[in-house]
Amino acid sequence: MKFIVLSLRNPSSVPPRLAPAPSARDAEHTSTILRNDQTPPITNLFEASPITVLDDYRGHLLYCAGGVTVHRYNPQTTGGHGYAGAPSDGLEEDVFITTRTDRYSARIKFVQ
Repeated sequence: MKFIVLSLRNPSSVPPRLAPAPSARDAEHTSTILRNDQTPPITNLFEASPITVLDDYRGHLLYCAGGVTVHRYNPQTTGGHGYAGAPSDGLEEDVFITTRTDRYSARIKFVQ
């Protein structure tokens, strides 16, 4: 799964939302995947597009190449039992994106 960034907004005007909290086992699994990521840190989200999703937590938190994390706070797909369904090609969503240096409110589009 990959996505492109359509727009970025400074989230200072957006109230913070609580992100899901992975279990210790889930966090260990994700940490292993991210440690093996050889992508240089992504700081310009527009130039880096499309950005590859390496792992996820229940479809709500997407851990991506280059140290990018996406919080799908209002996913447009459902998977049942508290999981967000996998986004389809072309789906657009409003999300929070965190890089190693910044945090944004953004509009992204999922691509194949």
